[in-house]
Amino acid sequence: LAAHPDDAVAWTALGRIRLDAGDVGGADAAAQRALALTRTDPVALTLRGEIVRSRYGLAAALPWFEAALARDAYYHPALIEYAATLGDLGRYGEMLAATRSALAARPGSPQALYLQAVLAMRAGRIELARAMLAKIGGAIDGVPGVVLLSGAIAYASGDYEQAVARWHELVGRQPMNIAARRLLGAALVRSGDLRGGLDVLRPMALRDDADSYTLALVGRAFEATGERDWAARFLDRAASPVLGRPAPFASDASVPVLASQATDAPGDPTAIVPLVRAMIEDGDRTGALSRAQALAAASPGAPAAQMLLGDTLAISGRFAPAYAAYVRAANLRFDTPTFLRLTEAAAQSGAVADGAHAVALFRAQNPEDIAARRILANLQLTARQWDAAIETLEGLVRSVGSRDALLLAQLAYAHTGAGDPATARHYARRAYMLAPMNPTAADAYGWAMLNDGDAASATPLLRKAAALAPVRPDIRVHLAQALAH
Repeated sequence: LAAHPDDAVAWTALGRIRLDAGDVGGADAAAQRALALTRTDPVALTLRGEIVRSRYGLAAALPWFEAALARDAYYHPALIEYAATLGDLGRYGEMLAATRSALAARPGSPQALYLQAVLAMRAGRIELARAMLAKIGGAIDGVPGVVLLSGAIAYASGDYEQAVARWHELVGRQPMNIAARRLLGAALVRSGDLRGGLDVLRPMALRDDADSYTLALVGRAFEATGERDWAARFLDRAASPVLGRPAPFASDASVPVLASQATDAPGDPTAIVPLVRAMIEDGDRTGALSRAQALAAASPGAPAAQMLLGDTLAISGRFAPAYAAYVRAANLRFDTPTFLRLTEAAAQSGAVADGAHAVALFRAQNPEDIAARRILANLQLTARQWDAAIETLEGLVRSVGSRDALLLAQLAYAHTGAGDPATARHYARRAYMLAPMNPTAADAYGWAMLNDGDAASATPLLRKAAALAPVRPDIRVHLAQALAH
C-alpha cells in the first residue's frame, strides 16, 4: 500500500488481517478505504458487512451482505455470512434459502451444511441435523461451533459419552468458556461419571456468582455420591436468587512469569490480559489498572483492550469510568458480553436512562438474544408495563422452555399487575412446584393468591418468602398487605 495507495484489493486484505487480529477500528478504516476506491467489489462489501455486524449489530449488517450479493448472487462468503446473520435474527426461512444458494454456488459447502444442521437442531429434528453434519465429512470439524453442535446432537440422542468427548475437546481449547464447561459437566453427570462432573463444575459452583443450574447440578451429583451435607449446601444456594459480585478468574501462572511473557510480546492483548488478571488476584489493582490503561491507549481499535480496561475499573468499584470504557468497546463490538457489562456499569453508576437506551439499541439489532430479552422484561416489570412484560416473558418461555422458575414467577407478577390473578396463580404454582425454596416463587404465588381474594392461603406463603429473603422490601410489603386483611 505504501507503493500503491489506491489498490482496493490490498486495502481489503489489510482490513481482513486487522479484523482477524481483533483491531475492529483499524479493519473498518481499511474496508471503508477499499469501498471508496471500488463500490462494487463483493469481497470488500462482505468484509464491511462483517465489521458492521460486530460494531452495530445483526440487522445493520444485512444491507451490506445484500449489496455484495446484488453484485454477485453466488459469492459464497457473502451467502454464508448472510445466512448466519439471518439465523441469528430468527429469520429461518430466509436463512435456509441462503444456505441453498450457497450449496448451489459451491456444492458440498461445509459451512452451508453446518448452518443447515444448526437450523435442523433448532427445529428439534435431531436425525436431520446429524445427517447434515455427516455430509460435511470432517472438513470443518475443528470449528468450535461444529464441536458444540455435534456434542449437542449426541446429548439429545442420549449418547452422553460422545457428548463428553466433543465438549471436553471444546473446553480444552476454550478453558474460559463457561457455557461449554456447564454442558460438559452435565454430560459427565448424565453419563454416570459423577466425580468427573464435579471436577468440571465445582470451580464454577464455588464462585459467589454461580448460576442456579450449575449449583443444582453439583448438588444432585453430591446427592448421588451420598455426600448429603455437601449436596444440601449447593441445593440451598440453587434455591436462592441472590448472586454475589463476580470475581476475576484466577490465572495458573505467577505475575513474574506473565510479566516476562508480556515483555516479550509488547502490546499483545493475549499476553497482557492474563497478566492483568493475575495482578488483580494478587491485590495489585493499581498496577493492573496501569497495564490496562496502557493497552487501551495503544490499541484504540481493539474492543478487547477497552473491555479489559472497563473490567479492571469495575472490579475496583469505579463504575462511571468503567461505563465510558465499555461504551468505547461497544462502539467496536456490540455483542452480548459487552452489552451486559455496559448495562451493569450504567446501572451501578446511576446512568439509568443510558442503560435503557443501550437495551433498546441492542434489542433492535439482536431480537432473539436471551439476555437482552430478560433485561427488557425486568425493565418492563419495574415500569409496571404489565402487558408488554407478559409479551416479552411469554416469548422467553417459548425460547428457553417452561422449567425456568424465575420466568414463571415473573409472568405471575405481570398477570397479577395486569388484573388477572387467576392466570397469575397458574404460573406461580408452576414456579413454586419447580423451586419451593425460592423466595421469589413463594412470593409470586402468595401475591397472586392474595389478589385473587384468597388471603388465608396467601399468608403462609408470604411468611415463608419473607423468612427466606428477610431483606427484600417488596416481599415485606406483600406480607404486610396480607396480614392487614
